[in-house]
Amino acid sequence: MISYPVHISKHLFLQFAVAIAALLLAALVIFWFALHPIPADLGIMFITFVAAALVTLAIGYLAHFRSLMQRIPIASTLLWSQALGAIIIVGTVAVAAKMLFVSDYDSMLAVLLVLFAVGLALALGYYQSAIMNAKLDALTGAADALSSGKVHARVEIEGQDALARLATVFNALAAHLNAIDRKERQLDRLRADLSTWISFDLRVPLTSVRSLIETLATGSISSPELYTRYIRTARRDANALADLLDDLNDIAQVDVYGVKLQRAPADIRLVIDEVVRTLQQAAAEKGISIFSGVAPGIAPLLIDERQIGRVLINLAKHAISRTPAGGAVKLNAYPMRAGALVEVVDIYEGVRPEDINHIFELFFSDEDVRSRAARNSRLSLAMAKAIVQAHGSQIRAESLPGKGLRLVFPLSRHGDSTNPLGRGM
Repeated sequence: MISYPVHISKHLFLQFAVAIAALLLAALVIFWFALHPIPADLGIMFITFVAAALVTLAIGYLAHFRSLMQRIPIASTLLWSQALGAIIIVGTVAVAAKMLFVSDYDSMLAVLLVLFAVGLALALGYYQSAIMNAKLDALTGAADALSSGKVHARVEIEGQDALARLATVFNALAAHLNAIDRKERQLDRLRADLSTWISFDLRVPLTSVRSLIETLATGSISSPELYTRYIRTARRDANALADLLDDLNDIAQVDVYGVKLQRAPADIRLVIDEVVRTLQQAAAEKGISIFSGVAPGIAPLLIDERQIGRVLINLAKHAISRTPAGGAVKLNAYPMRAGALVEVVDIYEGVRPEDINHIFELFFSDEDVRSRAARNSRLSLAMAKAIVQAHGSQIRAESLPGKGLRLVFPLSRHGDSTNPLGRGM
């Protein structure tokens, strides 16, 4: 914990005492040169001024070293300070008038004028302290609400004073805590549903594979076509199960250790061609064409070929799952000054524009938390994002006219960070 205690230096009281002494000296000098008093009057004014200064110093001492003012609400401190000053002023005028043998009429008139001026000052001080009290009450109420778990609490204080700035800082802190609270609630839901997800997502392919194998083991399948179809289905379910386990394991490894890369010069054309061949059958089964378009002139890139291939597979699978029958998925690469720009383009069912910025987050809405398809898709996309970031780059999602989605990221031929906007043919 970082603590910021309030330090009130002893030099502050020394500065206060010096200011009082300077004010006393200035008052006596002005009195001497402006009115040319007789020595007796000068002595009376000296005693009066010194007495008032000593009383003020005593109050300052109690406030500084005995924490007198700290026992009073902060908004009332201004009013109490003005009240004490008023008492000193009225007392000083009354005593000085009496000792200077001013007539009773003139003495009362002077005291009345001072009392009226002091009353105005106290009224203004009360008004200011009431405003300060209202602001502090708002801050205190919001702080109490925040401490009780109401992270949506906010303070509305207008102006440019210190309390308004404090309210701005408070609101920023509350907004940050609110975002953390939302994320924690989402994670709590994920933890609560984790066992259900695992049991369902693992049980379904396992049950399918076991059922198919048991059927084949009985020898009741005599048709070669049906036998081949059963084998193909079992292999598909086993691959899906392996992919899910790999994704879960890799996400856990990324959270703990980060992405481990084994960089070596690689031809991005070969990587893309291999991905297209791997996904050719899956795309064909859905009635989708998948092909590559690698421009000439791309130098070898210093990348982890296996990991980048996995990124492209994950992005292309996501594109295939979203593209309707008769559509197309394209894997392209273009030369850049510092390397290559890789993109996956598809025609898809549609995505909300506001979701473009969140497409690579693991979960960002309640619908995603409840959707099995969204979980699997976002799991692979989150892994792709982590791998590309480990290469010093970033995947950018762009919504294209005509229901198109473009996922693009640059790769450097030197293995350093790349500029997504630095494309050059």
